[in-house]
Amino acid sequence: MIVSDPPIVTTPNVIIRNESQLINLTCIVDANPPASDIRWEKVGDSLVRTDASYVFTAQKQHAGNYSCLARNRIEPSEGLAESVTTRSYTAVHIQCMFLLTIETYALLSVLKIIKLLKYL
Repeated sequence: MIVSDPPIVTTPNVIIRNESQLINLTCIVDANPPASDIRWEKVGDSLVRTDASYVFTAQKQHAGNYSCLARNRIEPSEGLAESVTTRSYTAVHIQCMFLLTIETYALLSVLKIIKLLKYL
């Protein structure tokens, strides 16, 4: 008797990062027989990474929904073999950080002084 189970795919539900931080999408797959294909896909995009782990530096365009897909072939003791695919989804949120430069700080200070002078 052959024991065959479809893949069980586990991924983080939500990842929140600031721009320029590392994102590590990790897909844990438990399957018998082992998964023959594991990949990350960005939903609505042509992006595909053929690995259980996908690491990248966060940028605005990386925000969105990703899915980890695992596929294996189930061969029952009777009947035809079939390919079984399981997915798990992860939402990635990228926070845009406002960087206050020295020039911006100086400009804000000048504007604050002008505003104060109006009331004198």
